[in-house]
Amino acid sequence: MTNRTTKTPSAQPPRISNGPADPATQINANADLGRGSINPGILMAASTGTMIGSVVLGNLLAGQGGYVSPFTPSGDVSAMLTANATSLALSSQLQLASALLLGVFTALLAAGLRRRTGDGPGAAVLLFGGSYASIVFALSAMLSWLTSRPEIAADGPSAQTLSYLAFMTGGPGHVVGLGILIGGTVIAARWTASMPGWLLIVGTVLGVVAILSYLSLNWAPMTVLIPIGRFGGLLWLVVAGFMLGRDRR
Repeated sequence: MTNRTTKTPSAQPPRISNGPADPATQINANADLGRGSINPGILMAASTGTMIGSVVLGNLLAGQGGYVSPFTPSGDVSAMLTANATSLALSSQLQLASALLLGVFTALLAAGLRRRTGDGPGAAVLLFGGSYASIVFALSAMLSWLTSRPEIAADGPSAQTLSYLAFMTGGPGHVVGLGILIGGTVIAARWTASMPGWLLIVGTVLGVVAILSYLSLNWAPMTVLIPIGRFGGLLWLVVAGFMLGRDRR
């Protein structure tokens, strides 16, 4: 008599899923990643308010002669810096804070849009533009602070050189970065259909104006584009930040 043994199948180890199979579940999971984070519009409003505050405070505390262009003779620049050392130092501090807030805004907005658009180009473009604008604006703030030091302000050629650099980085350099940031935001907003068409047109125009402000380096009449691109662009970014930062689940 032959004994037959019955082989029982060995238990299979449980399969470990690398992620939810249902695309809808994946979308919900991605949406949950943004829950509880601060709205980017708040950061952009703080950056804009701080920047405007630096301009207002600087002018309120400025001496009788006020500020002069760095393109004036070095003696006049040195005299202006010496007379306005306190206002320059305080406004430079506020300008640096504005630059840092702009950088955080850019990082937060780019991260949120990347979750929505995946490999869409908008988030990458705005990340580059906003990071560049934040860095050069911070550099301009530090250069401006240096010009408030008495030993530097007293040296006419050195003071004028630093004033040139502060103007280049904080003027057309910064505004061109804002234009790229606005352009990337417009692209991302079109991708997600999260902003009305008229607002996208306004953003496109402001972005082009801001980018063209770099022509002011060699063509003085184009300097008028700097305040238009700066203040108009910043206000547009505040609105865009609040609209794009809303929970769209």
